[in-house]
Amino acid sequence: MSHYSIKTDKYTAQLDEVEDKESFKVLSMNEDQWVVQFKNTIHHCEILSFDPASKSYTILVDNQKVSFNLMDEVDRTVEDMGMNKVIQPVLDQLKAPMPGLVLNIRVSPGDEIEEGDTLLVLEAMKMENVIKATGKGTVKEIKVGQGDKVDKGQVLIQF
Repeated sequence: MSHYSIKTDKYTAQLDEVEDKESFKVLSMNEDQWVVQFKNTIHHCEILSFDPASKSYTILVDNQKVSFNLMDEVDRTVEDMGMNKVIQPVLDQLKAPMPGLVLNIRVSPGDEIEEGDTLLVLEAMKMENVIKATGKGTVKEIKVGQGDKVDKGQVLIQF
């Protein structure tokens, strides 16, 4: 028998730790709607969305939206080990991916950069190439100016 947890933004509850299992009853259900009794209160519940890959649910409980993830023992172990966290790369410098001409610089020293932010526009072979951040960081120094010709591998921005 598997033991499950419900995880929301604010708390995690172990379903096998519920004190009084007899206090929860499903009174009726059809399709994605249920009427349940918890202790002495009746609740109307409806599934709004479910993603089987992430086991995430959004349900409406008495007209209040609740989002949570259903986690089994393996999911909890993976989370406890920190193996499900996405590590975002931290930038240290941006190098020119090709020789070209700097058309436009879209950042300034001190700017906080996130992955996907546009850093500059480089013209190469009569095409404009938008160069985007591959991680996050803070712009320390811009080593080129608008109109500068650059070589492949040349450092353009220091983070």
